Amino acid sequence: MRSRFTKCALFLLLVLSVVLPVSGLRVDGAILTANVAPGEHIRHEMTVKIGENEQAIDAKAEILGFGTNINGGNDYVVPDNDTSPYSARDFFKIEPVSFRLEPGVPIQITLEGDVPKDVGSGGRYAMVNIHTAPQGNGTVGFATAILVPIYLTINGTDLVKTGKITGLNISNDSVLSMYFENTGNYHYGVSAEVLLKNNGDNIAKNLSSQKGTSLPTVLYPFKILLNPEGDLEPGTYTVEARVLLKDGTVLDSKETTFTV
Repeated sequence: MRSRFTKCALFLLLVLSVVLPVSGLRVDGAILTANVAPGEHIRHEMTVKIGENEQAIDAKAEILGFGTNINGGNDYVVPDNDTSPYSARDFFKIEPVSFRLEPGVPIQITLEGDVPKDVGSGGRYAMVNIHTAPQGNGTVGFATAILVPIYLTINGTDLVKTGKITGLNISNDSVLSMYFENTGNYHYGVSAEVLLKNNGDNIAKNLSSQKGTSLPTVLYPFKILLNPEGDLEPGTYTVEARVLLKDGTVLDSKETTFTV
């Protein structure tokens, strides 16, 4: 599982190195969150435009998988790697796929499809990538991209929020890295907490991480600096890492040691 995540992360890093946000591109309706029933028809409209002072440019819209990048933010997954049973990518079609943006002239894009009657329980996810054609001279081009996340919740089904820590590592520069795998069937908000305990089992530090959204079957990365102020006394500490829901429920915890 981790090797597949690593390959995806490297691919996404390469994509992000040539896809730079530009303030001229605007998308209204840049998220779809819906409670849906099996067999239900879904229609979602987005309006895309560039500023009146921008140059006309060709653009495309495509439906991709929904993933998480190496920093824990939303990102897309290319079709060949979108193997999650919770993907909604195949539910939809988008129109138009290709279009030309003229300065100040909005273009309407329609995302439309049907929820399968045998869709199952929990949540389903996809990502729309709206991007312009590469611009620039020479061998390097720069494009503008806006991602539109799709969150579908299947009505009347059990929403399972479970997960486990699948990796825990402390680097030489005192950074704790870990991955959290959502083993449930639904997305939910997560955060991480680290307790550093000395030999007397007293808490020397209580550290927390960024908050994010965990998708089923997708690994969510956390990184926490264990000695941010550099004030820990020399010695060996027990490190208890936890991943929590928004209400404070602990989903999983693991322990290791850390020497200052």
